[in-house]
Amino acid sequence: MVLALLVVLLRARIISLASGTPRIRGQLRVRLARASVWRLLTGRLGWSLQRPRRQAVERDESEIARWVAHEWPRIKRGR
Repeated sequence: MVLALLVVLLRARIISLASGTPRIRGQLRVRLARASVWRLLTGRLGWSLQRPRRQAVERDESEIARWVAHEWPRIKRGR
């Protein structure tokens, strides 16, 4: 059952218990509470809570550094 659970979640690229629990119910035809899914993932499979980094793909660190060094002081002086 644990392996089947893992396969279902990985195929669906599930990132939350809220979206994973109905998927498990639909594909495995097993009703599990969110707490049960959490215990399986953390206890049996060794997964941990992870949050995706909220950062734009287009982020340009050098442009940010330039803006902070040149534009921000100008804007701040204008107050």
